[in-house]
Amino acid sequence: MVDPAEVEFVESERRKVRLHSVRGECIETYATLGQMLDMLPECFVHCHKSYLVNMACIVELRPSSVLLRSGREVPVSQRQRTSVRDSFFHYVGLNAR
Repeated sequence: MVDPAEVEFVESERRKVRLHSVRGECIETYATLGQMLDMLPECFVHCHKSYLVNMACIVELRPSSVLLRSGREVPVSQRQRTSVRDSFFHYVGLNAR
């Protein structure tokens, strides 16, 4: 069991997914990103065909990536940019109250 709040981003390569934690740990398992997205809370957004990112960990939106608190950069596909930006602003607005 993994606490979703501890997951910074999820990376997929073929049928394996890697859960990268805020502590720098990495857990590998077999699943699809769609399955992972269904299991994770709404604070996770599909930002690229191979990545999910925890919006609670985003510190900066960049044109083709997001910068996370850890200093890691996760790519954002051109196709997902608007969706990621809108989801992030909605998330920030909900948590600012």
